[in-house]
Amino acid sequence: MRLWRLLYRLKPEMTEFSTPKAGLLGSIAAMLCGVPARVYFLRGLKLETCTGVKRRILLVAERLAAACSHVVLCNSDSLRNQALPWVLRPRPGCACWAAEAATELMWSASTPVRAVCERGSVFRQMCL
Repeated sequence: MRLWRLLYRLKPEMTEFSTPKAGLLGSIAAMLCGVPARVYFLRGLKLETCTGVKRRILLVAERLAAACSHVVLCNSDSLRNQALPWVLRPRPGCACWAAEAATELMWSASTPVRAVCERGSVFRQMCL
């Protein structure tokens, strides 16, 4: 609730969250607050080393965080290739890129992140 209240009060144009817990809570709060550009940075899959119920919970958390975001950035091409089929489940309107190509792709694709950057917001420097 505190994160949602903070985002509601600040009204940011863009948010970026990573790690399973922060990604889940931050992405949901940002979506509920109507943040126009939401980025989830996938740094690794903690669920790879887990089994049973914990693995299923982490899988659901990753899927929810990705579903609440406009752009999912992966740490590397290999992580992107591993995560796409069973964690991220690509959907229309959500872009998933490896971090190395993200800057170029953000500008070549039509995403909410690009729209925010083109408006000349304070986040423009992050997108260049």
